[in-house]
Parts: sequence; structure tokens; C-alpha cells
Amino acid sequence: MPTTDPRTYTRMTYLVIGLLTLWRIVWLRMDGTTLSTDEAQYWFWGQSFAFGAYSKPPLIGWLIRLTTEIAGNTVFGARIGAPLVHAGTALVIFALGVRVTTRPVAAFAALSYITLPAVALGSILITTDTPLLFFAALSLLAQHKLAQTGGAKLTLALGIAIGLAFMSKYAMIYVVLGMIAAAIVSRDWRISWRATLATTVIAVLIVLPNMIWIATHSFATVEHVASDADWAGLRLYPVQALRFVAEQLAVMGPVLFVAWLWGLTHLRKMTRPQIALYALSILPLLVVTGQALFSRALANWGVTFVLAGVIVASVALENRRILRRISLGLTLLISLALPVFVTLGTHLRMPDGRLYLHRYVAQPDIIDWALDMARAQNADIIVADGRDVLSALTFAARDTGITINAPAGSGTPHNHWELLHRYDPRQTSTPVFILAKTTSPLATLCPDATTQQRTAGQGFVEGQDFVLVEVTDTTCLKGAAYD
Repeated sequence: MPTTDPRTYTRMTYLVIGLLTLWRIVWLRMDGTTLSTDEAQYWFWGQSFAFGAYSKPPLIGWLIRLTTEIAGNTVFGARIGAPLVHAGTALVIFALGVRVTTRPVAAFAALSYITLPAVALGSILITTDTPLLFFAALSLLAQHKLAQTGGAKLTLALGIAIGLAFMSKYAMIYVVLGMIAAAIVSRDWRISWRATLATTVIAVLIVLPNMIWIATHSFATVEHVASDADWAGLRLYPVQALRFVAEQLAVMGPVLFVAWLWGLTHLRKMTRPQIALYALSILPLLVVTGQALFSRALANWGVTFVLAGVIVASVALENRRILRRISLGLTLLISLALPVFVTLGTHLRMPDGRLYLHRYVAQPDIIDWALDMARAQNADIIVADGRDVLSALTFAARDTGITINAPAGSGTPHNHWELLHRYDPRQTSTPVFILAKTTSPLATLCPDATTQQRTAGQGFVEGQDFVLVEVTDTTCLKGAAYD
């Protein structure tokens, strides 16, 4: 960055973000993979404008519904929002960086974010982290502006941003803790009590429909979140906690994460506004590391730390040109290569024989098998179990008129279909098809029905044995609860 002209930094930042986003969209358009289990589930949520879903808030489904309405009800249409939203997040980080540091540092922070390994992967897939990071970044920008200037419009913007972040993912609570810590540390982040109250009310009003949905659906979401945390008492798992911290090298990139860690040892030399940035970044990481210490945590659970984290790491690298180039060169290489690998590497296998992209390769043949048989017999219902099979079937059946149901019964729901889309015993249309793994109780639920068996080809269920059952007497499907 040899020039000192502020406009050059701005133009360069916008240009790189735009070109990299275009690169991702072009390869996404050529991508031959299918939606993963999670992605297909989110797509399904968006088919009905509900204020809740089984395991997470509903905004991800709304986003996918918006993009598929514009770009087509396809894999590309479902995923196109990911690179666009991440580009928006990078621009917000640039705007925040300009306010709290210098323009060159802000430019490096924004370019670091758009090329992060986690963002490179998150621009290929559509996940709940994508809208969360965008609205969380907007929350940080709005908080800093509001603390400096006040105003009703900024108060409204902050409340809306926080509310929509919570509607993206409940992990926004970690960001809010960081925002509170930053306000305690520095006046630059401290908004008035009146603005705090108004912001809280606005955010609660946005989230309230989701809370009502959860309460009217047997608190299944609360039970799922609790089970996902997998707390089992006060046993400690230090290795898991260390592994989670080490995984952040892959989330953020090794140079940036080490620079962020280095800054922790130099807090005494920092100003209060700079320490506030560390508070914003470290709170999500501390909370999730604690979760990993007592139970388990996936690498992306604390991903919101990168929002302020890339800014403080960029400050630490401000006078280290070689390290900056190494960091940006490495993450840019990953960002350019990853979509190419996903598009061209669907046939590549690991040493154990599994496909590297087994969760994303073309639709498993057992899905086509079930849909073809159902269409041949004019059946309009397929009953299946397991979130992976239900997700794949539902997305594949989107234009066929065939309904995908979980088994009938009143057992504890374990996924969105079991909560809201169980087979209705009052449905008398026959035949009804059952698709199930041979190890599933569902496979033997109708022992007198016609059954075919097949081993799944490549895909997320490769090598597993399935049965397809043609049920003409649905009495067996209306019996005792299947759980």
C-alpha cells in the first residue's frame, strides 16, 4: 500500500471486494454440487414464511426464499446470497475500521475479512453464520456511531440490526456481551441509558415473534439447543478447548490469528478504544472456549470474533509489511482456489475411499430411485426418517408435487419434519412410499408391503443399504407412535 491518498484505499478496497465476489459467483454458477443437509433444511424453512424453525431462527430461510425467488429455485439460487452478504459485511468492516483506526488499516481489515478461510467457505455454502456476521457487523458500526453522535435514527438502526442478528442465529448473544464489555471499557462505545433502553425494546420486538413461535411449538427449539450443547456435568475437557482455539487458525488464517493473540500480550500499551475492540472480539471466543472446556464446540461457533478481530489484528500488523503480504497472499490464494476445487473436485477421494465432498456431490441415486418409483405409481407421499434423507428428498421433490413426511406418531421430534411434517393418518391416498435405511425401524414398519432394496451410490449415504417400500394399505402407517 504505497500511496497515502485516502480515496485510493477506498477504491482499492471496493474493487478487490467486488472482483473477488464476482469470482465466487462465476464459479458458484458452474458448481455441480447439491445442497448439504443443513442447506436443504434451510431452503425448506423458507418455503413457508414462519417465525421459527426446529433448530434455529428463521431468517436464513427467509434469505434463501428471497434469493430463489430472484435467481431461481435451484442450488445456485439458494446459495447466491452467501457471497453477496459476505461482501456487504466486508464493506461494513471497512466503514467501522475507518472510524476506529486509519484508512489503510481499515482497508487491510476489510480485505482480510473477505479473504478469510471461513468466509471463503461461507461464500460457497449458505449457512446461518452469513447473515449473523452481516447484522452483527452492522450492530457494531451502529453502536460506535450512536455513541459518538446519538440520534433516533441510529438508535432505531442499532435495535433493528441486533434484532435481525438474533433472528439469524442465537449466537448473537456473544456479540452483545462484547458490545457491553466495549462500552464499559471505552466511552467511544458507550451509548446513553435512554438509547440502550430503546435499542433493547426494538430488538425484543423483532425477536418476540420467534419467541412466541417457540412457545407454541412445545419449546422444541430450546430442547434442541440444550441437547446440542451436550453438557454432562462439571467434567473438564481441556484438550477439546485447546483444539477449538487451534481451529481458529483455520477460521481466521494463521498470520491474522497469531497477530490477534500477540495483541493480547500488549494490552497495556493500547488506548481504551483499542482495548474495547479486543473486548468485542475476545468475548465470543472466551464463551465458546468455555463451552468446549465443559462439553464440545464446533470451530465456527465463535466466528463472530473475527468482526472486530480482523481490525485489531490489522492494527498489530500495521508496521509489518512482509507479514501483511504473507497473510493476505495466503488467504487470497485459499479464496481463489476453494471455489475451483469445489467445482472441479467432486470426484476426488480421501485415502479411506470417501469423497472429499461427499456431503455435496450430486444428488444420491437413492433419492432419484424413490422419486422415480413414486411418480411411476402416481404416489404423492414419501415417508422417510433421518434429517439427511428428509432434507435431500424434500429439495429434490420441489417441482414434482410429491410431499415428504416424517413417520406418523407423537414421539419427541428430532428434526423439522418430525415437528411439523409428520405423515397425517387422515391421508388416504395410496400408494405411499417409504424410503429408509435397512437399519431403521421404519424399514420394517409395514412388513406385508412390497419392498425393494438398494445400496446407495456416491454421496453422503454412499455404501449404505436402503429399502423402498410401496404401501397400499396405510394401516401400518397409522399405528403406534414411531420415535
